[in-house]
Amino acid sequence: DSLTTIRNNIIRLAECNNSKFKSFITLTYNKDVTEEENTKYLNLFFTKIKKKCKDLSYIWVLERTERGRIHIHILSSLSFPKCTAKSNELKTEEHKMQEQKLEEIWCYKGVNLGWVDIRSIDKEQCRKYSLYLATYLNKSMYVTEIEKQKHLYGYSRKNLLKPIEEKYEIDMGLEDLIKDFISEYDLTFTNSYSINHENGYS
Repeated sequence: DSLTTIRNNIIRLAECNNSKFKSFITLTYNKDVTEEENTKYLNLFFTKIKKKCKDLSYIWVLERTERGRIHIHILSSLSFPKCTAKSNELKTEEHKMQEQKLEEIWCYKGVNLGWVDIRSIDKEQCRKYSLYLATYLNKSMYVTEIEKQKHLYGYSRKNLLKPIEEKYEIDMGLEDLIKDFISEYDLTFTNSYSINHENGYS
């Protein structure tokens, strides 16, 4: 239940601010780092960017590869108009230059920490990428990280609208309640997230 709550929080937070997010950034380490090191490096990364971009907004999620190496995926308000290549397309020289500039910030004491991948996104694509973020939170990683009391995700405390949750007491079963609101849709229940669908109810 807690993992589902975290995933839903990420999606709702992204959708409340979908007009602000302009890029999807992936930070990849060039070596294995501990959770403590990652926290230090990531905080420094955001601090450096905030000095140049006072109104920075972001949501980040930690992902572990099968080998256990950490990746950081970020929905960001930073705009990179030249970084429009899709994952199956070759990047232009302008695209690579933008990534290299960000790699200069992705460092510690002058030592580069790894690689940066940037994808420009628009308001319509924001939902798809918020689902990407939610999908990166898999159950095995969740159990391990929560037991260690580590952070799985985070977001900027300023400049983001927070979703409003309203609760009501009503004498109606869940299926009848949902059907009453979305009667034109077929009702299904799932705890998995498809990262391919664009709009609609999940």
